[in-house]
Amino acid sequence: QNEKRAYMERRARADKPVQWYEEPGLEAGAFAALLGLVLMPTPHALTWRAAAVGDCCLVQVRDDKLLAAFPMQDAHAFNNRPYLLSSNPARNDALAEQWRFAEGNFAAGDRIYVMTDALAAWFLRASEAGARPWAEVDAHRNADTFAAWLAELRATRAIRNDDVTLIRLQYRG
Repeated sequence: QNEKRAYMERRARADKPVQWYEEPGLEAGAFAALLGLVLMPTPHALTWRAAAVGDCCLVQVRDDKLLAAFPMQDAHAFNNRPYLLSSNPARNDALAEQWRFAEGNFAAGDRIYVMTDALAAWFLRASEAGARPWAEVDAHRNADTFAAWLAELRATRAIRNDDVTLIRLQYRG
């Protein structure tokens, strides 16, 4: 509550007072998914460990095949009401039960993609249909071509119109 009051005071001092329609959002807090990834060296490869809450996703590709998907294993697992972390601690009551954990080996030539929900749902749906979505993602390595490709996917409704973040890792060994 002190943080909320301080925010409202800063807005008032800046002559931009919080409007009545903004107050419910301030009360609820901001929400986010989180996927943490740690890579650890072993003698012949790397080991990865991940922890996640929400609907962001890690996908591992090896030898041109989808090897692992975490925490969502298929496109049907995505819904419009995932459990998310809240900036309002009172909204995190069930947080302990929501964490998911996984680990695997990251061998030479492997790729790991960490994605937000809209891109991950498209990626898994395409893979389930027999496509190689990693090849399509890899074809758009600079920000401009990636943005144009995403705009095309959105225009054709192949991907939900939502924010998209992608981190691509490749282990060269």
